[in-house]
Amino acid sequence: MSATVRSVMTSEAVSVRVYTPYKQIVRVLLDYGISAVPVVDETGHVLGIVSQADLIEKEAALARSTSAAHRPATWHSRASRTKAHAVSADTLMTGPAITIGPDADVNSAALLMSKHNVKRLPVVDAEGRLLGVVSRGDLLVPFLRSDVEIHDEILNRVLLSEMCVDPHSIDVKIADGVVTLSGRMENEFVTRDTAARVQTIDGVIEVVDHLTPEPGEDQPQRLPFRTPVY
Repeated sequence: MSATVRSVMTSEAVSVRVYTPYKQIVRVLLDYGISAVPVVDETGHVLGIVSQADLIEKEAALARSTSAAHRPATWHSRASRTKAHAVSADTLMTGPAITIGPDADVNSAALLMSKHNVKRLPVVDAEGRLLGVVSRGDLLVPFLRSDVEIHDEILNRVLLSEMCVDPHSIDVKIADGVVTLSGRMENEFVTRDTAARVQTIDGVIEVVDHLTPEPGEDQPQRLPFRTPVY
């Protein structure tokens, strides 16, 4: 039930074309206060990304050119020389771009950003056309939910609708997004499933699980629930 990329992305995304010149790209980044901009073709398909790092690479490559003049050519040095002589987005950009769909959840977007060490992702439709951009900051928006909103969702969605238990039979306490659950539930599976479902709620930072199964025969030894670390 995590928030989707569509719910947090910036829909009116700034983009540049392959022929946009170096200086204009710099102006776009500075004017909009962003660190990277998607490069699109005439039909809006995302071809790549030009970042501040790509722009700075041009300056750095020029500085390295003299000292590297007598070294063997490598893939990196050739790429650096290309950027050193770049004058427009087509040779400045890094491609293909790492993109994400609008219906992906924010956790998937966070994982993709972490894996590729990027600060923002172009959001594209099934054909690869630009719909928006999601940034690291956007992914933090769900954590602004109030404890009251989280409490209501736990009672009404998780306990009442999904687990089919009396929400008043479980003690739910929340402090700054940290949820503490206490009480007895039908069996071990239900207790574990309830804690796991609560963890997926937008705005939940941590779940402290003190739920216990009703006494009965052949109850397996219970291991404490801990929030998964990805």
